[in-house]
Amino acid sequence: MLVKTPNVDQSSQSPTPALMEHTEVDGPVTQFFLEALFAALRDDLHTVKGELSQDLKDVQKEVEEMGDHVSMLEDNATGRYEELKHLQQEVIHLKEQQIEIQALAGDLEN
Repeated sequence: MLVKTPNVDQSSQSPTPALMEHTEVDGPVTQFFLEALFAALRDDLHTVKGELSQDLKDVQKEVEEMGDHVSMLEDNATGRYEELKHLQQEVIHLKEQQIEIQALAGDLEN
């Protein structure tokens, strides 16, 4: 099995990624540890995937609930707007009646 290992610059003791070299890894113990590492990584990946999936479901549920709430607010606003329009029509009608009554009152005074 080939594994990439960093070539270490002896003067700075830091890996130099540009100078990676292949090293032969042999032996059942090394193979065992690599397989265990990959299995653990795979399990972690499945765990994270499951958590993200649940988070996505939770967010979708919240968005749906917010959408329902927005719809309710829109319906409420529409209802209030319609009620306001109706009240405005009543006010206009009452003002017209007031003008008629004032005209009749003026006729009675004369």
